[in-house]
Amino acid sequence: MCIRDRLTNSTLNDLDLSSNQITDKGLEGIMGGILKNRTLEGLNLSENKLGDVGGQRLLHSIVQNTQIKRLKIGMNCICKRFIAEMEACAKKNVVRAENERRSMIVSQFAALKEALTKCEQVKKETESVVKQKKTLKKQLLEDIQILNNAHENKEKDLDNLKEEIEELLTYEKDLDKGIEQLSDNIKVSFEQTGRK
Repeated sequence: MCIRDRLTNSTLNDLDLSSNQITDKGLEGIMGGILKNRTLEGLNLSENKLGDVGGQRLLHSIVQNTQIKRLKIGMNCICKRFIAEMEACAKKNVVRAENERRSMIVSQFAALKEALTKCEQVKKETESVVKQKKTLKKQLLEDIQILNNAHENKEKDLDNLKEEIEELLTYEKDLDKGIEQLSDNIKVSFEQTGRK
């Protein structure tokens, strides 16, 4: 596989071209690949025959390709100024990558915090619904007892009471469905936060 083909490989992280007698002219052939590659983080061009022209072109490539963080260029004929500038660019790329990583972590933390806040809100709403349900049940039982004691012999009143009980039981079922739906929303919210 030729160097140009290796540089277009989207999974290439490190490229070692040391001790290949690469000259400034030979470096021209791989410059395009270095500029286009967005996964290359390490480049070793030490012990070649690169001069200031190649050093200047290499510096330009590192400035353009901000993914390169590790660079070895010793044992060439490149002036110290170009070497220092290339090393500084590689260090800036490391800092930039770290800042991007931190920014991503902060963003993910904020999304998680927002999801937890929503979960707390849903939990409070669920607790409120459960409390209402208990209160309604208690009220229903008290109403049944009062009506049973006051109207033991009245069929009509008992029929009305049965209808009210059925309505309350229907309302209770609706509350149970609402609680289930809130629980499902909590699960969906956690799943969505996990995907981010």
